[in-house]
Amino acid sequence: MEHSDILRGFGLLIEGKQSLESLYAYAPVYRFRYLDRNWVLKRTAVRSEAKAIAAWTSYLVSQGIGSVAPTQDFGKNPRSFPSGKNNTEENWVIYPFIEGIPYTGNTNQIYSAGKLLGQIHAAGMKADFNLKVSKTVVAIEKKEIDQDISIILQEIEKYAPEKLTNAQNILNSYSQSYLEDVLPKLLKINLPLTNCSWDYKANNLIYQNDNSPILIDPDHGGRIPRMCDLATALLLFHCDL
Repeated sequence: MEHSDILRGFGLLIEGKQSLESLYAYAPVYRFRYLDRNWVLKRTAVRSEAKAIAAWTSYLVSQGIGSVAPTQDFGKNPRSFPSGKNNTEENWVIYPFIEGIPYTGNTNQIYSAGKLLGQIHAAGMKADFNLKVSKTVVAIEKKEIDQDISIILQEIEKYAPEKLTNAQNILNSYSQSYLEDVLPKLLKINLPLTNCSWDYKANNLIYQNDNSPILIDPDHGGRIPRMCDLATALLLFHCDL
């Protein structure tokens, strides 16, 4: 369905001749103006069900924790629409558009980003809101690791060929250690679970004037080991800047 059809499905007729283009090249995220306010229409429920994401984020907002949550101004939200593929459906949600500034890497922003992550984790220790549960870390298969190593080595050979052999030895050593030692241990232990963004990174935060961040993309959320979410955040945090 076109985004205009989805908006009509929410009972909205956008003002004038707004031409909506996605804010991101790799995901359908549309900013639009309605009744003198800015909103965001986007596809939701990447891992968990749409209702679960909505319940979780609404709870976060009710607790004063920085996150977007589905607006109640347009009736049922999120909603399901036919995707046009094999009789499946897509889930779409309307969030308020969050005004603010993007991450710039100053110390206050880094501190407040860590604080928000801790608040999100602490708020999810008891109620799961029916989010998707993954009790162990997500295992990365050897084939995927080998592919990544191959790509990295190609770049090293191009720009620093004198370091190729050393880099290959280091990467292979880390890969072997992960597959033979670290991963088997992680899959056996029971780590504390909590409700997590599962995609916590700087590009998904907008900062208010007091340097407090708002999570603007909670749609990957799930209930996973909080240590796994922290490790994922460390790896992803600057990847889209």
